[in-house]
This record gives sequence, C-alpha cells and structure tokens, in this order.
Amino acid sequence: SGVMMLNHLADTRDDARCREAGNAIKHAYNECLKEGHKTADLGGTLGTQAFADEVIRRL
Repeated sequence: SGVMMLNHLADTRDDARCREAGNAIKHAYNECLKEGHKTADLGGTLGTQAFADEVIRRL
C-alpha cells in the first residue's frame, strides 16, 4: 500500500515527512471506516474512487 511505501521510505531515508504522510493517510482511512464509508468488499456500497474521495476529504 501507499502507507507501507511511505513507512519504508521513512525508515530507509530517515525522512520524518514520509512517516507523517503515511500516518495522515492511515488516520483518514480509519476515520472513513469508522463513519461507515466502505467499499463493497468491506460490506459497504462505495466504489474505489468514491472511497478514495472520502479519504482525501479527511487529509
């Protein structure tokens, strides 16, 4: 995932900005799930674009 990539970059390049970005995305993603915004594979009705839009709104 993108968060995993950012964490890897944070670890290998000692880049705190990558860690912060990864944490922000993960937090936004989790907030979406808590609020019931889910894709069909998680029991929701959103498509991937709509879910991504919800995550972006929280960043």
